[in-house]
Amino acid sequence: MTPKSSNCLPGISPAIRRVVPAAPADEVMIEQLEFLLEHAQGGDCGCSQCERYRYVRAILLDAFSEPAKCAAAAPAMKEEDDTVPF
Repeated sequence: MTPKSSNCLPGISPAIRRVVPAAPADEVMIEQLEFLLEHAQGGDCGCSQCERYRYVRAILLDAFSEPAKCAAAAPAMKEEDDTVPF
């Protein structure tokens, strides 16, 4: 038996086939975070998903772990300046 042509959608013209655009990265990341959070609610079972959860959690919370570094990196604000620094 010889393989057919690379036409994986028989009867559909190659001109009609379309490439599905990639989902926005932000949406994908939120979906992945929701998945990991849902999995982690059951407790740490030691699986690869739990490992991913711990890894991502550590990265996301890293910004809050050392406030001295953040304060030193931020420009000094004048006392009379009531604007938000971002």
